[in-house]
Amino acid sequence: MIEPFSVWLIPERDSRRQCRQIINKLARKLQFPVYEPHCTLYGRLKCDPYEIEPLISYIASNHAEFSTKVKRIKTGNSKWKCLYFSLRINDRMKSMFSICKDNLLSYRRYAFDPHLSLAYGNYESDELLHYAERIPIPEKLNFSAISLVRTGETVDDWEVLVHRHFGAI
Repeated sequence: MIEPFSVWLIPERDSRRQCRQIINKLARKLQFPVYEPHCTLYGRLKCDPYEIEPLISYIASNHAEFSTKVKRIKTGNSKWKCLYFSLRINDRMKSMFSICKDNLLSYRRYAFDPHLSLAYGNYESDELLHYAERIPIPEKLNFSAISLVRTGETVDDWEVLVHRHFGAI
């Protein structure tokens, strides 16, 4: 069985550190595995990941670091989207998603809803709201890289296969 892969936007150092602190704190309290902060640009692809590597390099070399506003903190019903920062989509994100969609649609459709998950799991909404009220919401997040990551049901098994900084080949 082919493990799914996802294309992630990676926060730059300061934004990553800020989000990682929130994720680590919530992971201790809610008992979920720690993971790297990211915004999924295109997810759950089932294909040979190395076919996609040139696309990752192309996107990285043709885009610069960028910032996007954090709209608010939200809760959801999905294990993978239960507590998250909702992000405002900007022109750079639209451009990168459009490139992914043009090249990856034959593998699967994907609806891009920019967000950065702060917790994974199945929790009561009251419990999540309790934690959400205590999370400082940054005005914006900065992104500096793109990665191709082996994802799947087990967070501890996730693996970065390709990582490129924006503006680099």
